[in-house]
Amino acid sequence: MRDIALKSMDAMEALNTKNTGSAIGINAYIWTTYNQLQTLWNKKFKGQIPSGLGRHIAFGSARDYSDILRSDLPALEEAIEVVLFSANEKRTILALKTFSTKPSCKVATDNIVTVNFATLFSTQS
Repeated sequence: MRDIALKSMDAMEALNTKNTGSAIGINAYIWTTYNQLQTLWNKKFKGQIPSGLGRHIAFGSARDYSDILRSDLPALEEAIEVVLFSANEKRTILALKTFSTKPSCKVATDNIVTVNFATLFSTQS
């Protein structure tokens, strides 16, 4: 995503200075990066990346690159964060369940600190 952001700035600059040849080359690079990102997305999810990113790359105007930077990439980052936080919550729940079961073997109890998980993960101060 960082490459798409940097190259979008480069493409916008090329279009603003009437260097359409460079803008076309940069756009091809952005498409390649977008396709790699879409491949990664499809390993976990069905459908297109949740943003107008592909459409804006396809049109490739200075305004489209601005939209990529202002809205598409932030929306994509937010979608990815939701997925990552969701996965992290599932792992935390699994870890808590794992640690809350009694061990099946004798465990040395010297220097063990008792933790109240209810207060540890409480949202109240």
